[in-house]
Amino acid sequence: MNEKQLHMEEGIRAFLDKINREQSDTIIGMLHPRFVECSAEEASLTMAYPAMAWERNPLNVMQGGVVATILDFSIACLAVYYGGDKAVTVSLQTSYLRGCPIDGTLIVKVKATKAGRTMIHAYSECWEEKTPDKLVATSVGVYYA
Repeated sequence: MNEKQLHMEEGIRAFLDKINREQSDTIIGMLHPRFVECSAEEASLTMAYPAMAWERNPLNVMQGGVVATILDFSIACLAVYYGGDKAVTVSLQTSYLRGCPIDGTLIVKVKATKAGRTMIHAYSECWEEKTPDKLVATSVGVYYA
């Protein structure tokens, strides 16, 4: 593993550990974000979130606001890596493609399309772990870091 890749993985893992340890009572902490993998070469990050009963809407699928929060936070994790210790959402556009069942795991893949000095542009997509060929939602975001 090269130094840049190792630095990225360690930085993202440390950020997630801090969130899960110090902010367990916040919405992000309650989502239990988990690192899956990252690629410094591709400027990408993959994360997993267990789908839980409290996240469901009356249609018994994950509530759209929860999906948007997960996409937002996932992009922010990548933005924090590029920008330092913070990432503020400037814009987030989310498209919902299908409902996410609440009995599995939501997988999110984020890719930075441009990482400048202060602004990070990224694309993300998510799917239920058992059906990787069926996207649940996508988003495009701009973050100030």
